Amino acid sequence: MKRSVLLVLALVACGQTGPGSEIQLATRDAAGSEFACRHCGRNRIDPALVAALQELRNLAGQPITVTSGFRCPEHNRAVGGACHSYHLTGQAVDVRCDALTPAILADLATRVPPFANGGIGVYPDHVHLDLRLKPTRWGNWHESNTLEVTP
Repeated sequence: MKRSVLLVLALVACGQTGPGSEIQLATRDAAGSEFACRHCGRNRIDPALVAALQELRNLAGQPITVTSGFRCPEHNRAVGGACHSYHLTGQAVDVRCDALTPAILADLATRVPPFANGGIGVYPDHVHLDLRLKPTRWGNWHESNTLEVTP
């Protein structure tokens, strides 16, 4: 059984989703073009990344655009990606939010456990998020990055 189907089944079993829920929509999107390689169109995204991104979207309350998801090796080389980039395994995403600065978006990402325990990089026009197994931070976190979020 595909991992995305298992993810949805697990969420349903825990009562965290239902017909038309945002998690189901996010999982369905993962099968579409949002996370697909911009070079070859392949889409090998980790369902855990999709769920974490949906949690971030819920926290932000604003549209978050995926600018880069899964990358084939050719595309990763073309964009100057790291040799062992998490994009190559579908465990990384670059995102932006027109309503929030990258630093504020990154701060929100620290409130999502898979990202808090993974990699968060702040760039001038986007945020890199990945599922590495060690909290790692880089980039410009120095601009005002506090945001009052109500649950």
